Amino acid sequence: MAQWPQLQFEEISDLLQDLGSTGNAAEGHGVLCGLLCSHGYINGQAWITRMVSREARTAHTPSDAEGAAPLPRPLLDLHSETVRGINDVNYGFHLMLPDDGEDLEVRVEALTEWCQGFLCGMGMGGIKDFSALPEAVVEITHDLMEISRASSATTGSEEDETAFSELVEYVRVGIRLIHEELQPAPPGSGDQRKPTLH
Repeated sequence: MAQWPQLQFEEISDLLQDLGSTGNAAEGHGVLCGLLCSHGYINGQAWITRMVSREARTAHTPSDAEGAAPLPRPLLDLHSETVRGINDVNYGFHLMLPDDGEDLEVRVEALTEWCQGFLCGMGMGGIKDFSALPEAVVEITHDLMEISRASSATTGSEEDETAFSELVEYVRVGIRLIHEELQPAPPGSGDQRKPTLH
């Protein structure tokens, strides 16, 4: 199910912590996607600033930190791939989660952290009242809130694996729908067919 190599997940987590973030790669990727959905395009440096700076977490408009050192290449690559994926339904957007070789409990916990990061990123991007959003977005964000509070306890059974895969797919498609609703493609920008939730 995971589309990012496990080594990349661990590397991103380490880099975020080296830069002062307490979150891992799942939370960091969730924050980035939340910002992209609520604010629109945000560059890599502004994303990391939001992750590591308490003062920046309260700002409404993302901006570069003056004099900030260039970001490590893996973070820039994650940023660019995410921007590309979330804007193009044909390219393929995927959540950054541990790969399938990790215990299911670890992956479930990472999914809850991803959802927590996404909701936090929405707030950082200026969304303060989720109930004022379009109906479809309200429904999905409510589900994300529920997932973010879910227990990671699991038996690791085949049924649990299937349920987890379906949940990840629901979140993945849901994020694309939120982005489509809040950041619609301008007219004439190409065929951006809206995905559907099942």
